[in-house]
Amino acid sequence: MRYARLILFALAVLLAAPPVISAAADEMVTHYGTVVAIDLSRGQLIFEDIGPWLERGAITETIRRTVELVPATRFMFASRTDTPCDLVGRGLERPLESVFVEVGDAITIECRHEGARLIAVKVTVTAMR
Repeated sequence: MRYARLILFALAVLLAAPPVISAAADEMVTHYGTVVAIDLSRGQLIFEDIGPWLERGAITETIRRTVELVPATRFMFASRTDTPCDLVGRGLERPLESVFVEVGDAITIECRHEGARLIAVKVTVTAMR
């Protein structure tokens, strides 16, 4: 009987406590890489992420990643402006239809991490194949 009260008390405390949310939940991270495959019907984009420099010999490591494409994912094309104004040297982004993203394109992806899943918020093509 004593243990039953203790269990009920612990359960009540757990149910009344506010949910603990991980600091990494819904964290936004930017990845840079090259498109390896894209399947719009399955909502997936696979790319090779340019990893960190290794201390020994300054070797670049690539990591293959898969992101989920959702209906809210925005696709953009970035280009540099050469017009003489205050935007010199800066990039301009224009909307891009997802069907124009191809294997070999250089991309920047802003992703939301949901646990082990990567959800693409914005895919920016920086150089087309």
